[in-house]
Amino acid sequence: MQTEDSPVPAQIKDEYITKKELVQAIKEASSPVPFADSEGIAGILGVKPRLVEQMARERRIPFFRVGPKLIRFDPVEVRAHFVGQTLDPVR
Repeated sequence: MQTEDSPVPAQIKDEYITKKELVQAIKEASSPVPFADSEGIAGILGVKPRLVEQMARERRIPFFRVGPKLIRFDPVEVRAHFVGQTLDPVR
């Protein structure tokens, strides 16, 4: 059930869902997103491209290979990867 003003399905707002379900809901709710290179993902995350490449080598973020040395990222999956990794401040 979607509201007119929000492209995000109501289930995302009201109940707990898995990362896989979140990625699927975002993909369904938004227009197709082109794949990004390390510079594009670095801009989204606010880091340098070299850190994105290092994270991919260490398999800390999702990516796929286009060729032997060429990798690309799905921005929706990268964002979803970091959902739930935020920490509450220590009090």
